[in-house]
Amino acid sequence: MDPGSQTIGSLVDEAAGRSQEDLEALLGPLVLVGLPRVATQTADADDPWAFATSSGLCEPLDDPMVSFRESLVYGIRKARPGPFADTVLVGRASSNDVCIQDPSLSKLHARFHLRPGGIVQLSDSSSKNGTWLNGHRLAPNKPVDVKPGDEVQFGVRTLSVYSIPRLHTLVSKLAGR
Repeated sequence: MDPGSQTIGSLVDEAAGRSQEDLEALLGPLVLVGLPRVATQTADADDPWAFATSSGLCEPLDDPMVSFRESLVYGIRKARPGPFADTVLVGRASSNDVCIQDPSLSKLHARFHLRPGGIVQLSDSSSKNGTWLNGHRLAPNKPVDVKPGDEVQFGVRTLSVYSIPRLHTLVSKLAGR
């Protein structure tokens, strides 16, 4: 599992007794939810006929709720307090606030900007493989508004944006409340 992320399944257990406000304090104003990557297989260096294969995201399972339970959740919040409390860094380096372990992401891939009034914006940090919002590639360093229901793509990783009220409702239903 990626550093700083958890699965929906673990949130069901953890959030069973939490209010919507508690969940927002834990995860931030919005969250990113997406399936984990399949592990990459490496080639056997001693076998000249061996080759490396890697696959993208996990194939959806037959039961969509099982797939949803296995999805990773990334809170859009600062991992550590600091002087830039309104900027959340995204990338594969562990120093980012949102660390997504995927070779298609740059070390510093993108930034979320937390603006007054609950507005969240996203900008690409001149990443190699780009940042996409709802199928449109973002121009580097030009923030655009992000809202619940949007799809964000960093490199080859596609994640859905959820509001805390929506996530709380879904997690509560999975917990049987």
